[in-house]
Amino acid sequence: MKLHRILRGGTTRAYSDVAFNSKGDKLASVGSDPDYMLTVWNWNSQEITLKSKAFSQDVYKVAFAPENDGILTTSGMGHIKFWQMSATFTGLKLQGYLGKFGASELTDIGSFIQLPDGKVLSSTETGNMLLWDGGMIKCEISMKGKQPCHDGKIEVVLMVDTTEVYTAGEDGYVRVWDFETIDNADVTSEIAGPGSAPVSSSGPAQARVFEMEFLEEFCIGKDVKIKNMVRSLENAWQYLILDMEGNLFKLDTKQRFIEKVFSFHAGGVSGVEISSTSHAMISLGGDGAIHLYDYLKKALIAKEKYPSGGTALVNLPEV
Repeated sequence: MKLHRILRGGTTRAYSDVAFNSKGDKLASVGSDPDYMLTVWNWNSQEITLKSKAFSQDVYKVAFAPENDGILTTSGMGHIKFWQMSATFTGLKLQGYLGKFGASELTDIGSFIQLPDGKVLSSTETGNMLLWDGGMIKCEISMKGKQPCHDGKIEVVLMVDTTEVYTAGEDGYVRVWDFETIDNADVTSEIAGPGSAPVSSSGPAQARVFEMEFLEEFCIGKDVKIKNMVRSLENAWQYLILDMEGNLFKLDTKQRFIEKVFSFHAGGVSGVEISSTSHAMISLGGDGAIHLYDYLKKALIAKEKYPSGGTALVNLPEV
């Protein structure tokens, strides 16, 4: 937990996402309002390698291609953009082109993965997945009967060991899909994997939809809106899942066991106070939640939430 490097000048106010390349020697970042800047760093020397405006609206995610760190992808509000580091007469530059949605509905893209063959699989707000190839949508992926892969926005698209794809979203479900079926999805051919069926569009105005079924699913909770999900480095069967209310869950896919690990504030912290009479600390979040902790035991003792929220916290003097 020691400060290792400081990277300055990448954005004006805040970073919305950062990502290392496969080798770990490069770092990419995207900024928030007002500049939405994409920056590639030589982080070890604390130097900016390349810099370009990513988009004119919010950018949520950035990632290097796994097999080629000269290729990047960014996505966000109503867009996905494909980048390449190109040698020009004036030196190395970032050149990007926007993905074209075509007949598919324009959507925010909160998550994506880059497949080994260069294609990109992205999330949507509508609950389907989009398979991109060469900056165009190769097909839209749904469940059979053109039912959405998730009810509502997909927040997580995660590839596991190049054999499975995990998705999760605001419906509280984690679903597992066959990677090979997705990678070969094509509505113009008779390719079909486990539980899949190609569906041809009947006109130029209709989205090209490829139907398939998930391999298995896990319901984290009916009122849980999943925001993020990461795989454990210590146990390949376990995942940590964060929801939009600040709750952290542990999912064991082998044992099919789900446990709430901790509860945080869902957003910024507006105030913190320490008790003068006990080992207690109280915090107020922008989400309207008040948390009481025993800081010696590192435990949450109690919590209360007020819909009106709060902006300041102060201890009353002892009478």
